[in-house]
Amino acid sequence: MSARALCCRIAAIILFSYLYASSPASAAEKIELVSDPYCPFACRSDSDHPGYVVEIAKAVFEPLGYEVQYRTIPFNRSVAMVAKGLADGLVAATKDPSREKYYFGEEELGRAQVCFYTLPSSNFRYIDLNSLKHQRVGSVQGYAYGKEIMPMFSVPDIENDSIAGDKALLANIGKLIHGRIDTVVGNNMVMDYTLAHDFPGTVLRNAGCARETLSFYIPFSPARANSALYASLLSKGVVSLRKNGTLNDILARYGLKDWKGNPPR
Repeated sequence: MSARALCCRIAAIILFSYLYASSPASAAEKIELVSDPYCPFACRSDSDHPGYVVEIAKAVFEPLGYEVQYRTIPFNRSVAMVAKGLADGLVAATKDPSREKYYFGEEELGRAQVCFYTLPSSNFRYIDLNSLKHQRVGSVQGYAYGKEIMPMFSVPDIENDSIAGDKALLANIGKLIHGRIDTVVGNNMVMDYTLAHDFPGTVLRNAGCARETLSFYIPFSPARANSALYASLLSKGVVSLRKNGTLNDILARYGLKDWKGNPPR
């Protein structure tokens, strides 16, 4: 081991020791995380690639003595569970106004844009909400698409084909391929990952993206006592993972790079 790598490891041990001393976790204390499949942020819980945000949570909390449990269930049910305190955190969600009472860490866990996808033969181009009029848009119930896009759900001339379920995005892409909708709205990172892994060889056209960039977090339940602590520990832990190179290692497993552009150490 090089002197530089040794120094990084020692620094990580010192930081985690400090965090552990300030957080009295018992060996059996569990942190329950839920999400629908939203790769590469949150993938299937029975996979050896459960999602990079899930892996970040494990890398932060498990050295502190917590056990991270992650389950994939439909999104609306995931939201309801976290809201009621039946689970601790919702993996890879934005600071949507509906989550005002949730606990967020200062450090984000990723960034992405919301874009519209069509078949290659389409001439549709997203410019603003007016450009969506008379389009059949495939969306997922409960998803927060950002301040620019969310008003489309109340525009009469936009036909929103919104569906639920833990395979809703896959179903929307299938409907697009078979001509049942005109465009699919989605997170650009999730769409790219899903097309590459679930629809190999299928080419869709990016027809334009929202101007805002969304930041993603694990919002912790407003109904659980340790949520503020968990949010703080996760935020501090991400800073440590970035410094010691572990974050880059996790992201590399998904073919990704640090959203802040930090080079490997």
